[in-house]
Amino acid sequence: MHTSARIASSRPLATTAMHGRVESLLGETLVAVFGAPIPRLDHAPDAARAAMICRSRRISAVTDILIDIVDEMDLEDA
Repeated sequence: MHTSARIASSRPLATTAMHGRVESLLGETLVAVFGAPIPRLDHAPDAARAAMICRSRRISAVTDILIDIVDEMDLEDA
């Protein structure tokens, strides 16, 4: 799976895993609701955890891209 597709597919999963509901997903933008329609006392920490998971996965994906670029470089001639 292409890296950007992997990132895009992981954001809704992280949101729902933290009891959120995806309202819309358009390109790089995800709008989610936490604590509705069923109220949860810990909706704010759930939202923060979902954001941290998404950020962590994005950093991991960017690292994978950079590793691929370095692997493709011919460093022996440098």
